[in-house]
Amino acid sequence: MEFDHPFCKELLDAFHEGVYFVDTNRVITFWNNGAEAIAGYTASDIVGKCCADGLLNHIDDKGQSLCFTECPLSACLQDGKPKITHAFLRHKRGHRVAVSIHAIPMVSDGVVYGAIEAFIPESDVQRTVITNKELEYFALYDPLTKLPNRRYIDNFLENHFRDYEEFGLTFAVIMLDLDHFKNINDQYGHDVGDAVLKMVSKSMKNALRSSDFIGRWGGEEFLAIIRCNSLGDLFAISEKIRVLIENSELEVNGEILHITISAGCTMVIKSDTPATISKRADTALYISKSNGRNMSYVLMAE
Repeated sequence: MEFDHPFCKELLDAFHEGVYFVDTNRVITFWNNGAEAIAGYTASDIVGKCCADGLLNHIDDKGQSLCFTECPLSACLQDGKPKITHAFLRHKRGHRVAVSIHAIPMVSDGVVYGAIEAFIPESDVQRTVITNKELEYFALYDPLTKLPNRRYIDNFLENHFRDYEEFGLTFAVIMLDLDHFKNINDQYGHDVGDAVLKMVSKSMKNALRSSDFIGRWGGEEFLAIIRCNSLGDLFAISEKIRVLIENSELEVNGEILHITISAGCTMVIKSDTPATISKRADTALYISKSNGRNMSYVLMAE
């Protein structure tokens, strides 16, 4: 699409939402400042390339690529109807970003001559039990990943046990650990190791719902607290996290690093304490790693 007046570009660049245009071959013809802020790519990185070239590489909850199967732009170019969907795009730095997508065909005299995609990040606001000022005061965030630290996790887990005892609100715990993380530190150095932890943290946060919680347990281990009612739901959530991490990547001096995680999952039972449920999740994680890594294992309480 050609802009008739510079004001059109200035107006679209002022949007916080990401906006880009494609022609009938899905070649990107415009990319606004909002899209750059969300995805990391500049207009010079992406204009002139086909959206199926793999830069954004949209995937669904199961890690399946949408570019050649359920691309909303392709669909609205074919039938001339708007499409709304949800996906995870790949940020320029490698992590995954959960976005809501609205694809709109551009039509003139009944002929589709292109399409517009608008996308916005989905909320990653987590339920908190203390205010931001108190968080700063007690230093409850991990400075590297910006996730809640071990002290905050302990407080949050105790709060869930109170809800469980008083109101019967069930929950589950997932212990997650990066596979072969020591090898990354040894081969590439701790700066790259830190970059990996940051990337993985962002992807994990973006994989979770607003009712879920995740923090850094320590080192390369993370602990998620999930609201769910069945082992099947728990496994599905854990697999969603695992698949998104598997499909994230980090570029290091021209080399692409792919990271995997192992996960141990368990549901709360009446006799549990914060210590027992954490230990059981850790045991499930050990089983996951012993069985080959890059998998989720659900351990039921005896």
